[in-house]
Amino acid sequence: MQEPLSVLGSRDLSSMVFEHLLSLAAPLFEKMRERKKRLATPDQVIAHQTYVRETFIELIGGLPERTPLNPRRVGTLRRDGYSVEKLIFESRPLFYVAANLYLPDGLREPAPAVLVPCGHAREAKAYPEYQRLAQGLVKQGFIALVYDPLGQGERSQYWDYAKGDSRIGICCPEHEFAGTQSSLVGINLASYLIWDGMRALDYLCSRDEVDVTRLGCTGCSGGGTQTTYLFALDERIRAAMPVCYVTSREAWLATGMIADAEQVQDHAIERGLDLSDLLIAGAPRAVRIGAASRDFFPIEGTRRVFEETKRAYALLGVEEAADLFVAEGDHAYSQPLREAAYQWFHTRLGGNSALPSAEPPTSPEPIEELWCAPDGQVNSLGSRTVFCFTRERALALPPPPPTLESRGEAEEWQTDLRGRIRELLNCPTGPGAPPCDQHGAFFRGKCGIERLTFASERGITIPALLFVPEKEERKWPGILYVHEAGKEAEAEPTGTIQMLASEGNVVLAIDPRGIGETHAIGNIPRDYSFMGTDGYHFYQYGMLGHSLLGRRVHDVLRSLAVLAERPEVDPARLSIVGQGSGGLWALFAAALDERLATAVCCQTLLAYRGLALNEFHSWRPPDFIPGILKLCDLPEVAACIAPRRLVLAGPVDHMRRRVSQPEAERAYAFPQRIYELFEADENLVLSAAAP
Repeated sequence: MQEPLSVLGSRDLSSMVFEHLLSLAAPLFEKMRERKKRLATPDQVIAHQTYVRETFIELIGGLPERTPLNPRRVGTLRRDGYSVEKLIFESRPLFYVAANLYLPDGLREPAPAVLVPCGHAREAKAYPEYQRLAQGLVKQGFIALVYDPLGQGERSQYWDYAKGDSRIGICCPEHEFAGTQSSLVGINLASYLIWDGMRALDYLCSRDEVDVTRLGCTGCSGGGTQTTYLFALDERIRAAMPVCYVTSREAWLATGMIADAEQVQDHAIERGLDLSDLLIAGAPRAVRIGAASRDFFPIEGTRRVFEETKRAYALLGVEEAADLFVAEGDHAYSQPLREAAYQWFHTRLGGNSALPSAEPPTSPEPIEELWCAPDGQVNSLGSRTVFCFTRERALALPPPPPTLESRGEAEEWQTDLRGRIRELLNCPTGPGAPPCDQHGAFFRGKCGIERLTFASERGITIPALLFVPEKEERKWPGILYVHEAGKEAEAEPTGTIQMLASEGNVVLAIDPRGIGETHAIGNIPRDYSFMGTDGYHFYQYGMLGHSLLGRRVHDVLRSLAVLAERPEVDPARLSIVGQGSGGLWALFAAALDERLATAVCCQTLLAYRGLALNEFHSWRPPDFIPGILKLCDLPEVAACIAPRRLVLAGPVDHMRRRVSQPEAERAYAFPQRIYELFEADENLVLSAAAP
């Protein structure tokens, strides 16, 4: 009977990565709380507000310059007591926003207006809850502007006219796909959504019917996200009510829930930005947090945010301007919450206080009635997409490498880039090898196989298989084998690992965190199925100042230390072999650890730039490194390995298709030049498909 290759036996490490995330986050959350507790004067609150706004804008990648809105009114619906104008404007050049403007009849003077960013509903501005909210506002005497966020309603970024639907999946999948791709060039999806909202406010301010000194904003869920962001950054909003979103990041992280690309910013938790900080940034302007008692955004976190916000408002002498309203029920902009919004805006924007805040009768329109584009998609009008802007930015990235004329210049360049790659991946130089635990051994063919575990860092256990040749005792070359599917992918009797061991190599095959025996198991909502559970970890690590790929590279480097200190291994003859995504980990590890004499990357990505220059790709979020193209691309990483041997075997493109030899040689012209400066050009081997 064949011996099992599993190492852990009945031990369950499926929650290991999640628990590690919580342990990393705990001291950061404590620092957050302490920082806010130290706020004791109005001047300190004002300084904190400045830090929050500046840091948040930095983390989303900045905001663009204002360009002409070019608004168009494409139709009007006349209803009893109000009208609905169907509008299209450009938040960025040729980036069309579809919106509905609800106007009360008989206005004699400028009226207060409320901006309504929509949550994650396919129908967006036509979703019944948001229609009822807009109708309730307009019947209460407010002007209301409801607009489609990108990826929703009439603004699919990936519309397929043949099937009449998104090629990615409307709403959340579009946000994740566009957001991860945009992250490569250093832009968080929130930058687009926030700018849409700010330009919608610009449009409201251009209307004679609007009193620009009395602007409000409210939205639910994803719309609550945007309301929170806009309230923090745009002082024109005098009163806001984010609904079914606000909770502490600590409470949210503990649920293990996925978030959308615009709801997570790399380094946000590390830099101390909680949602209470974003609300405090809007003080002394008025904010009421709307919450539902049974929301999946934890209510205990909501109450904590409110307490911190209220305290800061009190320091500014405007304690009454911060409020919390909790309705019984689930995640929704329910009627009690809508009525709380009407009352809040009457109080804070000086609406018609003679009107009761009880919701008047409402009647949602058919979706098609509210269309602004003839066929319900602004794509048909020639609208650009987020991808267009990502591609445009990627064409100028990464920064061109310098012209190097000597080996000394090349070595200096390598040292500098290695340091910056370490910083980007958060992979500082590690200590000696961690101790290993033995979990049994057996012989198979011409080698012995040991089952091992070791800790790559506190809380992270790496299961591994060590293959040792069954020959006379001597120092063997050591090979670290990292496969995207884990240590067992090529560990069968006829597999690559057995072959390498039988040829006289000690081979260590590992499961980096979240792979193989430590793969997280969870119930993934259908809209996020393409992300996988490690896609959740991609976002969560990012907020803590890490990347999931960077942590896996760390696991690889610690595994290399284990291999190098094995008594059977000659530490001067160390190599690494990576397959698929494992080839990415191997490439970065070889660039950072000069003990590796050889790196072989099989069927791995040729260049990150291809993921940003092509609309569609077949790589998953855990393979992405946010901001990588602002620093370098994979060919520059490869150049850091010179003069050591590097083999790229069957490199693949953005769709995981084998690239041709000429394409590989063009992409790797710079590392080829570096290898030539080292007089080691034979050590860079590109083995691609036939042209």
